[in-house]
Amino acid sequence: MACPYSDRLRCYREEIMFALEVGEGLTLRQARDRIAKMPLSGNEQIELIDIDLMVVDSVVGLDWIASYLLSDDDTQALSLWWWHLGKIRAKTFPAEQLPEPLRAVYLDTQIT
Repeated sequence: MACPYSDRLRCYREEIMFALEVGEGLTLRQARDRIAKMPLSGNEQIELIDIDLMVVDSVVGLDWIASYLLSDDDTQALSLWWWHLGKIRAKTFPAEQLPEPLRAVYLDTQIT
């Protein structure tokens, strides 16, 4: 779904909420790549963190996630964590590669 530039995060949030609600996410990685390349305002950065938290929470917490989402692309840098959701779910992803707010949630799930 194409979104106007000003609506880019709202559209990404809706895509993530709908897709991950049922353990799917065909365009999750590509959409997150597009967002990563955009200059974001401070408010947009805060909103993006909120969306990313939903992704990590869902990947770690849902009973079922589509296997294609958990198939990591090791050609992608670890800083592009959305390409390594399988490692995140298995709790083998190096926590220091995650942005701090995501790291806190990820480490909390490793403890519990």
